[in-house]
Amino acid sequence: MNTKSSTIIEIKRRSNLAHQDAKVLELYQSKAKVSIGSYFMRDSKKTATGLSFEEIDFLMPYLIDNSSSDREFRKEVTAYFDAIDTKIPAEGLKLEIGLKDNSKPLGVNLAGKDEPVKLNTPLNIEDYVVYKHAIGHPIVATSFEDAQGNYHKTLYVVDKKKQQDKADSSRKIADKALALYLANSEDTPKMKQVLIYLGITLRDIKTGQAKDVNTEFKKASINSPVGFIKALEDEDLTYIAYINSFVAKKVLRREGNRFIFENENLGNSEKDFVEYLKESKNEGTFEILKARLKELS
Repeated sequence: MNTKSSTIIEIKRRSNLAHQDAKVLELYQSKAKVSIGSYFMRDSKKTATGLSFEEIDFLMPYLIDNSSSDREFRKEVTAYFDAIDTKIPAEGLKLEIGLKDNSKPLGVNLAGKDEPVKLNTPLNIEDYVVYKHAIGHPIVATSFEDAQGNYHKTLYVVDKKKQQDKADSSRKIADKALALYLANSEDTPKMKQVLIYLGITLRDIKTGQAKDVNTEFKKASINSPVGFIKALEDEDLTYIAYINSFVAKKVLRREGNRFIFENENLGNSEKDFVEYLKESKNEGTFEILKARLKELS
C-alpha cells in the first residue's frame, strides 16, 4: 500500500447514553447491532448509491464483475445496493478511502505518454464504495460536531487527515494574523480603519470612553483572524472604513443596499459606493461627507 496515498477514516457510533456508567455503556455498545443498509435517493424511490453515474461506470464493474455496457449492469448495481449491509462494530469501522494518487481525479490515467494505461483507482475499491454510500445515509453525520444535537445522526465519520488539515490551516491563519498585527501595531490610523471595517466600536458603549486602539486591534487579530486578514488585505480598506463610519454616525443613511445622502443615491451596493468615492468627479461630495463625519466625531 502506498502510505502517502493512504487515507483512513472511521465510522463510529454516537451514543445517546453518555450519562450512563462507562461499563454499562461499553456493554450496551458491544451487544447492540448497528449497520448501514440501503436507502432511497432524496425525493425519489430509487435506491441510493452515493456515487455519481461516472463513478458507478468506473467502480462497480470491479465489484459486480460485469461491464458497464452490459444491458443488465444498472439492474445489478441496484441489486448490490439493495442488499448492502455495512456493519459498524462497537469500536467503529475503519475504511481505506485513499486513491493511488490523491492529488489527481478518480479514473484519470496516471501513466506517462509511452507507458501502459494506469488508472487512478481507490487503494481499496470496496471500502471506497462503502464510504461513499455511507456518507449519504440519513443516519450518518460527516463529523462528530455535525452529529451533536441531531438525534437522527447515530453514526459519524472521523477523518483524522481532514481534522489535521483543518488544524494546520487554522494555525497558518493565526500565524498570518499575528504577523499582520505586529507589522501594523504602530500605525494608529490603519488600526482604527481595520476596527471600523470589522464593525468594532472605538468607544465603550456604557461609559463612552475611548477604547485602547492597540488592545482592540490585537483582540481582533486573535478573535477574528480571517476577517482581520481580509480587512488588511482589502485594497478598499480606507473607503469601506469611511462608509461604515458615515452610516454609524448617520452622515448618510442606508436603505437596504442603497446609500442615500441628501436624497441622492450614491450607490446600490457597498461596491458601487466605493467606486463612486473613487471617481475624481465625486471628490467634492467625498470631502463634504468627511467634513460632516469630523463634526460628529
